[in-house]
Amino acid sequence: MSVAFATAPAAAIALRRAETTDQILIPMETCELTMEALMDRIEELKQQYPDDEILMDGDTYAIVRRCRE
Repeated sequence: MSVAFATAPAAAIALRRAETTDQILIPMETCELTMEALMDRIEELKQQYPDDEILMDGDTYAIVRRCRE
């Protein structure tokens, strides 16, 4: 019974994740920005997209834009 409780939230998260489209803004593997320049660029992106989240996604290893729900 506890297995059902453990998998139900995971399935809901996976479904929500599939419905959410992230836009990759800065791929970190090819990024040559300094940390200071990167942080400045993130602040610019936050001002450019005030209704969205700008965050580091560890799965894609990128700075991404995600719609807030």
